[in-house]
Amino acid sequence: MKIVGSVKGLNLQQKLVALMARHWFKEFAEHFAFPANYVCIDVETSGFDRERDFICSIGHVVVRDNKIVESKEHYLNWAQYDGVDLEDFKYRLDRTKNSMEAAGKGFHHSYEKLTEDGEAPTTVLMDYLTMFEEMEERDEVLVAHNGWGFDMQFFQAHFYNWLRVPFKFSTDLVYDSGIIEKASQLDLADNPLPKAGENLMDFSARVGAMRRKGVKWALDGHCEDQYGLTEKVRNAGHEGADHQAMYDAIKLHFLIEEHRALSKYVDD
Repeated sequence: MKIVGSVKGLNLQQKLVALMARHWFKEFAEHFAFPANYVCIDVETSGFDRERDFICSIGHVVVRDNKIVESKEHYLNWAQYDGVDLEDFKYRLDRTKNSMEAAGKGFHHSYEKLTEDGEAPTTVLMDYLTMFEEMEERDEVLVAHNGWGFDMQFFQAHFYNWLRVPFKFSTDLVYDSGIIEKASQLDLADNPLPKAGENLMDFSARVGAMRRKGVKWALDGHCEDQYGLTEKVRNAGHEGADHQAMYDAIKLHFLIEEHRALSKYVDD
């Protein structure tokens, strides 16, 4: 069911879900002022172990005045490094490919793709390290889905392991759209809003640790259906497929704009 601007014409259950979401986002907006300028980012990896797996592709979009003004995608060619065990790397890619395809999901960063189109990983990582440092200086928001639990962990590990830079994301830099979507569905007993003095990183860790039946927040399933993200992306002239880093980053832009809209709805 898609969240809509008006509850007129919905059945009772749909009205309750829509009204609860509106109310939560309105209250959340008192803790977090939705920015007009931000960057959405997504990474695709060879697996889930940030110390042994590799970032294979990174996509981001730059948003100014709520509109995308830049979109980029980088594939990383790890085959050029003597220190990388290529047989293990290929195994990890094949394992992830099989897992994703078994779940009906696309896989877009094969070994062949990375070696043919990939760039020097340290160059790409340094560019993103510079971007993040400059964003922190401007107090600009970075949007990522399960960002604190996954993307940021991979970036921090790669910055240290490959650049020898012990970079840590500032505690209020990342708007985790997945955690926010999850929190908007929780009961009041779960304290689903940031507590006094709680930063976005700690809030995300607290909410992320909760396991609640019926609460869904996956980007390629729940959020896509809930907000009609695929249609919005295509209507805006963007092409791509789920689990392509830049395409998912574009979807995050439309998701945070839906979250912003929910925070501003006026009751019927």
